[in-house]
Amino acid sequence: GLPPWASAANGPAQNRFAAHEPGASLPFPADGFLRVDVETPKGARSKLDYAPKLRTFCLKKTLPEGWSSPRISVSFHKRGAYGDPLDALVLMPESLPPGTIDVECRLLGVIRARQKEKKGEAIRNDRFIVASATTSGFGRFKSPEDLPPAMLEQLERFFLTCNEREGRKFTVLGVAGRKAA
Repeated sequence: GLPPWASAANGPAQNRFAAHEPGASLPFPADGFLRVDVETPKGARSKLDYAPKLRTFCLKKTLPEGWSSPRISVSFHKRGAYGDPLDALVLMPESLPPGTIDVECRLLGVIRARQKEKKGEAIRNDRFIVASATTSGFGRFKSPEDLPPAMLEQLERFFLTCNEREGRKFTVLGVAGRKAA
C-alpha cells in the first residue's frame, strides 16, 4: 500500500508527485509533509541555486577550505516575502545529489532569523527544519525541542558565521515548532 503521506485522504498520489519545475511554487499538504529540492548536499562545499532561465542548478558560491554544509540544504516550493524560495535543512542520514527534486519531508519547525546586507534593510530569512519522510532514523523527532541541543546550536553558528563572512548581519530570533512555522 501507499505510505501514510501518500494516502487518498491527502489527494491522488499522482498529483503529489507530478513532475514540476524545480523551485516552482506548489501548495503544502495539510498533513505537514512537503516537497523540497536539493541545492547543496550534506558535506558539500559548493552552494548551488536553481536558475529558472537556464532550467538547471548553478554554482552560487564555494565555502572556505575546511567548511561544509552541515545538512542537506534545499529550497522548497513556497516563496518568501522577498521572492526567493524558502530555505530548509533536511535531517537524514545520507546525502543526496544536487538537483534531486520532490524529496518528501516532514516539517519540524523553523530557525527564525533576520538578515541585513551591509547597505540595505533587514529582511526575515528563516531556515526551516525538516526531516526526510523516507528515513526511520529521524522519525522520533516531532519538533526542534526533540533535536539534540548541540545540533541546533551548530546550525545557528553555521548561519551566523557564513553570513558574517559575506558581510551580512544575521540575527537568530529564536526557534519555533511546526505550527508556528
